[in-house]
Amino acid sequence: MANIRLLAVGIKNYVNRSLGTLPTAIDDARSIYETFQVTTDAGVDTATSLLATDVTASQLTTLLGLLAGKSQPEDSVFVFYFSGHATISDEEILTLHCSDSANNSDRTSVNGTVSGREVAELLRRAGRPKALILLDCCFSGLGGSIADKPSPFYYSNTTVVASSGRFEESEYGPDRSRFTDSWVSAMRDQYQRGKRISVSSLFDQVKLTMAASVSHTPEVFLADNQTDLILHETQMDPIVHKDFIERFVASIHSSSSATREALWYALGDRTDIEILSVVDHLAVSGVWEPLWLVRRAIGSAVSGVKVLKSDKISLCLRMISSGRWMDVCVGLIGARFDIQEPALRSCAVDVIGSSLPMDAKWLALLYLCDAGLQEDLDGIDFDSAGFLSSTWAVCELFDRYVYPDGAPGPNVERVERLIKYRPVEEQRIGLAIHAGLTRRVQLSSIGLDAYDAELAKFRSHDVLIKYATQPLRGARQAQMSSSGKWLFSELYGVWRGEVTAELRGIISELRPPDAAQFLMSLALVPSVAVRMAIFRDIRTNPEESKQHYQNLSWGFDDSHPWVRREALRWARELDADGLDLRPAVLAAIQSIPDQRELPGVFDLIFEAVKTTQGLSLSAPDDEITSALRSFKDGLSPQELKSLNRALSLDSVQLGL
Repeated sequence: MANIRLLAVGIKNYVNRSLGTLPTAIDDARSIYETFQVTTDAGVDTATSLLATDVTASQLTTLLGLLAGKSQPEDSVFVFYFSGHATISDEEILTLHCSDSANNSDRTSVNGTVSGREVAELLRRAGRPKALILLDCCFSGLGGSIADKPSPFYYSNTTVVASSGRFEESEYGPDRSRFTDSWVSAMRDQYQRGKRISVSSLFDQVKLTMAASVSHTPEVFLADNQTDLILHETQMDPIVHKDFIERFVASIHSSSSATREALWYALGDRTDIEILSVVDHLAVSGVWEPLWLVRRAIGSAVSGVKVLKSDKISLCLRMISSGRWMDVCVGLIGARFDIQEPALRSCAVDVIGSSLPMDAKWLALLYLCDAGLQEDLDGIDFDSAGFLSSTWAVCELFDRYVYPDGAPGPNVERVERLIKYRPVEEQRIGLAIHAGLTRRVQLSSIGLDAYDAELAKFRSHDVLIKYATQPLRGARQAQMSSSGKWLFSELYGVWRGEVTAELRGIISELRPPDAAQFLMSLALVPSVAVRMAIFRDIRTNPEESKQHYQNLSWGFDDSHPWVRREALRWARELDADGLDLRPAVLAAIQSIPDQRELPGVFDLIFEAVKTTQGLSLSAPDDEITSALRSFKDGLSPQELKSLNRALSLDSVQLGL
């Protein structure tokens, strides 16, 4: 591994305004500095390296002389990167302009500039160190002369890579120059793939990338005594890599749901190539993951891939287009930060209008609307797609499609699409209460003023209003490690819409009859997140749980599978207290919601089977068995296999 001394220079601002600013120059230099640090495994000697911005000519020559001349081991490389303006002198010598440069039309002036000839001379005085010069400027091909022999008696030790030809201008994009963007991407790509990083391999990749998008052609000039310049040796042993993939997959095949979730989050902190290799292996093998929390962990690992972005997008496209709804969910989660890419965007829209389970369609809706792509959904028949078949889905559409956060108000045309042609009273009332309380919308503005009385009735219950307007837990941090995501979820909840319910303080202030009435009335709260929170909170209070079991029995046949699942988890913990939970399990599974209309059905069944095993039945319960068999008959062989496998891994012997 080479020891690297790096001088990365970016000059954006010039005293002479006629030169104009270079918007990306400083970011270019910074990204080069950071990329060399990351991709050489700390090969950059920070004590003899520097990121310098808007320097003068005097400062640049001083820095070149100091850093190039530092005494270093034989395998060390001095790297000089320059992003800034450049012109051609009358002698056709490259002239680099510094922040104090004179008018660039004054070819005779040397004030504020450093020529390619001066750079070569500074390197000669420094003892001709092994050097790499990266020039990202117009006419940079002229800088190839820096690599020429200093005299007939010495070989050149300098390699030059230029962003453009001798008489070509260099282009820059919105964030970085085209050349620097390609160089940084190539370095990170080769590092993630475990390849040897060399000037020749990087240049070949950069040239290929730039050929598809810019009009200028990069050039490379190798030192006389070199066929290549190695910047970093490979650290990935193919045998070790293959062994890691096999061991990880084997662990996934033999671990409980909680362990699988933790494993996937841990994988997110590995290299991009390892993440993509593992997920691709499982996708190709056809192993489905039936549980939401584990699917979310897989998708989160994929979404964290940053360097091998094109490979990530390709994998996500394959998964989203697979037609296997569990894989579709993983692909959507993995693609959520890149959903604006045209191909991903189109696939996500197709998912919403498909006949896939709502688990996948909801995620597509969520991420498209997160990206502000509501207009893409205007042509979808939401009724046929199942989004107008439940109060929950109608409220989701309202929050994300009709009236997203940050919008000045509801989109009237989209409101009409939701309610004008869908005369389902229960859903209209639910939407009216949700819009009026949670979003504080005037019902007349969305054509629901006929339900003002229902809204007023709800508002008359002071305590209930608190739960109807419960705030969300808050957005995630923009940058978070994979293990950090897992910890955040453990502390604050497993999805962004999660809320908390502090029941103990309220119940303790009410007389027993009023407390009972209050708990039963919570079934009317339109927010699924709040109804779920009720059962998560009361699980922490065993005495209150047993006392109010009957008052919360509405949770077992709630309209949404997510709420039923939370109610069953609560009930399973109560079994030790001698309560008969057979009615609870039956209520939860006798009328199973349609997967095409509501998400979470598989998680509900998983919880129901686990609860059934916990009942310690001396003989099979015919009603429970019949209800589970009815659900089983509607599954595909692959769905059934995945669910039974997950149950077995969680030590549940019943199965389906």
